[in-house]
Amino acid sequence: MYIIVGLTIFFKLKELYDYFFNPSPKEYDLSNDKLSTYPPDWSARKKLIIRRDGKRCGECNANGGLHLHHVIPLSAGGGNELENLRLLCESCHLKTHNVSEFSRFRQREASTSSKKILSIKKALSKGSRISFEYKKPKDSKYHLRTIKPKGVVEIEHKKDSDVTLCIYGFCYKRKADRTFAIQRMKNLSILD
Repeated sequence: MYIIVGLTIFFKLKELYDYFFNPSPKEYDLSNDKLSTYPPDWSARKKLIIRRDGKRCGECNANGGLHLHHVIPLSAGGGNELENLRLLCESCHLKTHNVSEFSRFRQREASTSSKKILSIKKALSKGSRISFEYKKPKDSKYHLRTIKPKGVVEIEHKKDSDVTLCIYGFCYKRKADRTFAIQRMKNLSILD
């Protein structure tokens, strides 16, 4: 009897603690699960994984310096679904990737892609045009483009099994629907 009462009190206190100190991440967006890059709601996903698994490394149980790790890497077709994410301390994460340090460039690139994706989603929801500078692989310089976006799509590579996240829409320069790789865009802004 005392055990049941004690457990009931424990769970009620935990519920109150979670309500005040661990609010549910409202920014989590299921539509980002299949993105082939880090999604804009990455930090919200990390909060959900911490809530699910506790604030500890999934390998060694360390409780500091935790990274969110894709069990199946994005490059191997894995997604950002919560089932494919786990917490690892920096040491275990480095071992898993067989590297001695993580590239700051890669982290910055992921953050930049996330910001672009958020802007594109905002433009799509508002029906706004967007402007950006774009550089094709063989071009030596960027060219200004203005488009009315219609959606985001992953384009499969012809040479390998990888995909590129792209936006498609009406291009005012070409007066036709065009597709643009998000990773080749810079200085994106919403116009309307």
